[in-house]
Amino acid sequence: MVVNLEEAKRCLSIAKKKLQAGDAAAAERLAQKALNMHPLPEAQDFLKALSSAPKPSAQAQPDKKPAASVPKPPTESTPKAALSYTKEQVEAVTRIMSFKNDYYRVLELQKTASDSEIKKSYRKLALQFHPDKNKAPSADEAFKIVSQAFTTLSDSQKRGHYDQFGAATSPAKFSNTQFSQQPFAFTQTSDISPEDLFNAFFGQNVDGFDFNFGPGIRMRKFSQRQANNQRAQYYAHRPESNSEPDSRSQILSILIFFAFLLLSGLFTSVINSEESLPRFSFSPSGHYTTRKTTKSYNVDYFVKNSEFRSYKLPSNPALLRKLESRVISSYTNILRDECRSQMLRKERMIEDANGWLGIGRDPVALKKAKKLKLPSCDELARFT
Repeated sequence: MVVNLEEAKRCLSIAKKKLQAGDAAAAERLAQKALNMHPLPEAQDFLKALSSAPKPSAQAQPDKKPAASVPKPPTESTPKAALSYTKEQVEAVTRIMSFKNDYYRVLELQKTASDSEIKKSYRKLALQFHPDKNKAPSADEAFKIVSQAFTTLSDSQKRGHYDQFGAATSPAKFSNTQFSQQPFAFTQTSDISPEDLFNAFFGQNVDGFDFNFGPGIRMRKFSQRQANNQRAQYYAHRPESNSEPDSRSQILSILIFFAFLLLSGLFTSVINSEESLPRFSFSPSGHYTTRKTTKSYNVDYFVKNSEFRSYKLPSNPALLRKLESRVISSYTNILRDECRSQMLRKERMIEDANGWLGIGRDPVALKKAKKLKLPSCDELARFT
């Protein structure tokens, strides 16, 4: 994409400036970020040059003898480098690192914290520890810990698992879609990287623009297509509870059932269309006030009494069977349409309750959506 290419070039330009300023670590990190945005050959060459370049401690002046090399006194740039972060930032990072496996203390929350409180705390701490803003040692690790704490506590299943078994490994192993093979070993991995989580959390409403969150932090919003891909990958790799029914199998079974009813309904309609039959309604209205009930399935319908008698149906059982067959066919067609609408509504409710990339997940609404009944589908099942 053009947006990715421009952002990658801008990021690489900043990396070069960082290298000129003597910050090789930041230069390497920014160059790698540029390469992740777009496969720039220039970024690849820059990273190769960085990896092959000698470290500052190993550099020597070519025109001087080794014996003449003496430690240089600190230059004026040393205090400037020391001032790239504050004492408060160091103390904040130290606090996070000391609580790295206690997610509630990391996010400064009680164990009874609500979803809104968890989101509010993450929003504050993510901005505070973002590597582009906080240059204190281990700030990037603190940022990962904050992200891991949020992704765990904002998901009801992960939170319940964490409350019962705790955390087992170090957040330094933060990766995409990595899950433990041990049923009771909770590993601190996530379906989304800390940086992507940050971008997704702060950039949900405006597409295609850059955002600034304080000095030094610049974030690019994912395009809608990228967001959809991320979301598809997230749910494709997300572990599901064995207690929940396989919705795909259920939907497939219902679709097959619909196809069978559709074919049988069309066949019945073709046969019945050859002969005129009394008109009917499934609710009393106008002249349709006389209630009748089919012998099969006990479907109630209403007819115009004078018209019904004119066909002399009581003395013509074959014609009555055709009428009742048409009634049942029409009734199942109505149920089929209503069932489809109810299923779509339930799917939308589940999707909304799950949130986006797990963010905004509402466990109460999700539970309610999954328990939503489908009365037309249940009624339709009588005719199988």
